Amino acid sequence: MNRAISDFINALNTLERIATVDDTVIFYFSGHGTTQSSNHYLVFSDKIIGTQEIIKFIEKIKAKSKIIILDSCMSGNFAI
Repeated sequence: MNRAISDFINALNTLERIATVDDTVIFYFSGHGTTQSSNHYLVFSDKIIGTQEIIKFIEKIKAKSKIIILDSCMSGNFAI
């Protein structure tokens, strides 16, 4: 059973729990990406997840600075 997406979401939840207002969070993704209906998605081995969903989640993290780096196909083909 492939658990890539659930492991990823668990890691984001852990990051949200442990990050403080004094932290800088860097989210770096290097992998496959795709677009569907003008929306960008990160492609995992078992599912896709919307890049905008990840951005909204990271916005909730209490860190003072947040940097998102996407090294994936089509990653420049969407608007935040």
